[in-house]
Amino acid sequence: MEFCPTCGNMLQYELPYMGRNARFFCSACPYVCQIEKRVKIKRRQRLVKKEIEPIISPDDVINAPTTEATCPKCNHGKAASGNFRLDQLMNRQLYFIYA
Repeated sequence: MEFCPTCGNMLQYELPYMGRNARFFCSACPYVCQIEKRVKIKRRQRLVKKEIEPIISPDDVINAPTTEATCPKCNHGKAASGNFRLDQLMNRQLYFIYA
């Protein structure tokens, strides 16, 4: 990934066309960088998969306040609700039915 030295925007790649070499160009200013040789990837970085954490644990369901509500699928009569943090910015009220 290359950046424009004059304005700092990411440079875009343009394929060779009608005898002209491939080049990087800036879409915001008139900067152009001609590519004479073939570009090689010098370093590859392996990404590590993170372990997925459950949003709602069984303890959250047991300790949550309950109310009388009927599940449309299994006709169970209790529902629990609670505030759970789904993202960094907002707390949302989730309603779930447990058996």
